[in-house]
Amino acid sequence: MRSFRQSALKTVLGLSCAALISLTTACNDDDSKDNAAGTAPPAPAAVPSTRTTPSAQGTAGAAGGSAAVPPTGGARTATSSATGGGTGDTGGGGGSARQCKDDDLTYSVTTESVAGGYFLVKATAKSGVTCVLPETHPVVTFGSKAQASPAEHSVGPKLTLSGGSSAYAGINPKTTNDNNEILFDSFHIGLTDGGAGVKLTPRGGDTGIDKPIVTNWHTDKVEAAPGDGGGH
Repeated sequence: MRSFRQSALKTVLGLSCAALISLTTACNDDDSKDNAAGTAPPAPAAVPSTRTTPSAQGTAGAAGGSAAVPPTGGARTATSSATGGGTGDTGGGGGSARQCKDDDLTYSVTTESVAGGYFLVKATAKSGVTCVLPETHPVVTFGSKAQASPAEHSVGPKLTLSGGSSAYAGINPKTTNDNNEILFDSFHIGLTDGGAGVKLTPRGGDTGIDKPIVTNWHTDKVEAAPGDGGGH
C-alpha cells in the first residue's frame, strides 16, 4: 500500500513537473515571439530615404540658380559691347557725332609748290559742331567741263571734327604731260555729290585743268599730297 502511494506520488510529481516544463516552454516561446516582434525594424527606417529627397532637390535648385546667372551677366556684357561699338563708329564722339554737312564747315585753299604743285583744301568745324567726315574724297568740279577723280584707291578712316579741328584734302588740277588743258580761276568743292559745297579761288590766277584728281580727307596735311595721278 505504501509502495503504491509512493508510486502514485511520483506519478503526480512527474506530471506536475511535465506541466511546469510545458508551461515554461510556452512562456519562453511567447517571450521569444514578443522579443522577435519587438526587435523588428520599425517603419521609420524608411525616413533616411525620405530625407535625402529634399537634399537632392536643394542641390538641383542650387544648380538651377547657378545656370540662370550667366545669361544675366552676358546681357550686361552685350550692353557694354554695344556702347563701346557706338563710340568707335563715331571716332570718339561718344555716340553723338553725326555726318558732316557743308554748312558745318568752313573751307579754305592754299597753293602748294611741293610734289609738283597742288591745291590744299582745309575744312574746319564751326564753333559748337561735332561731326564725322565722309570716308570718301570730296566732290571737286571745275565748271561743267571737269570733275576730279579719286587719287586714292580705297576709302579713308572716319574722321571726327570738333572744337575747331581741321582735315585736309589735296587736289592735283592737271595730271597729264601735254598742252591739252582748260583754264579756270576757281573750283567748287562739297562733301557729297549734289551738296551745297562752296566755291574756292586759289591765289595765282588761272590754272590749267586736265584730268584732275583729289585725295580723301586726312588729319595730316602732308598725307593729303595727291601725287601725279599715275600719268593719266
